[in-house]
Amino acid sequence: MRKLFVFLFVFLFSVPAFADIGICSDGAIPFRCGVTWDFNIDLGGGKVGDDAVFLARARSGIMFVYSELFMSAGISAFYNSKFNVGIQGDLVHMKTGLWISPEVALSTSVKPVVGVSGGWSLFGAEMQVEFDNGPHYSWYGKVRIPVGIIMLVFK
Repeated sequence: MRKLFVFLFVFLFSVPAFADIGICSDGAIPFRCGVTWDFNIDLGGGKVGDDAVFLARARSGIMFVYSELFMSAGISAFYNSKFNVGIQGDLVHMKTGLWISPEVALSTSVKPVVGVSGGWSLFGAEMQVEFDNGPHYSWYGKVRIPVGIIMLVFK
């Protein structure tokens, strides 16, 4: 199972061949639109119970751009005292810089993890719940590096 997740993660990151980005216009300002690859890196710290932990996440997937609202979804792998693999989405408003990201994952102990994060520009906060003999809550502050959006803007 872990090999399948690693294969899909590498495949989605290394295949920008499905990129189909053009120029659209909403009547005023032209902007890039279409479907392309996406890659995000999250780094942060927080608390799991009473323990301080480091959070590191990489997500690879597909981004849909048709207005100032960018939507993306992909496979994520993250570490927060244990390794987790899951599916994460993003909704980013390019004019305000606000974003929200829901996620579902499985930890290495095969326990479900549900989380949501949100923020402004590169900075955000995240809350996760791991269901292991009852809910366990985690809170993080993080820096989000949206590599796919940065590459799209400077393309």
